[in-house]
Amino acid sequence: MDSGFFRRHRRTFISCAIVLVVVLHLVPLIYPRARVWPFHFYAMYRNSIPAGPVFTRVRHVFATSASGKIQAITPQYARLSKFHLDAVYFRPMARGDSQGPASLLAKLNSRREEDPFIEIRLEETKYTVTDTGMARQDSPPMTYRQDRRTSTE
Repeated sequence: MDSGFFRRHRRTFISCAIVLVVVLHLVPLIYPRARVWPFHFYAMYRNSIPAGPVFTRVRHVFATSASGKIQAITPQYARLSKFHLDAVYFRPMARGDSQGPASLLAKLNSRREEDPFIEIRLEETKYTVTDTGMARQDSPPMTYRQDRRTSTE
């Protein structure tokens, strides 16, 4: 059973800890150059950027089979995460790298018995949001067509 001394000692310790936390909150006010809270490992606004336009890109990717059928390449169809598709296949294709779409075609065709995909088309739209409104800019579609001479069939 706790005696009165230990209960008072515990309450005093907790009270001192609370006062210390409140005093640490005053440090940025006392030292205006201190942008980091003394007890946090990051500063919320340290690397903030000034206000300006916001950009985003929306990509749509389609595969065309040898018979001419067009299939939208979605994460569900490719059985890959959206982030993996974007980082490994779509972004390299948007930058002009042919390795991304070539490996995507190989991956998609590995599950298809007949009517393989022979072409991938990337359509990209850039949206810009500013104070005055939203602008839409369509990029020309990028197409990668599999070369039959270099395929591994």
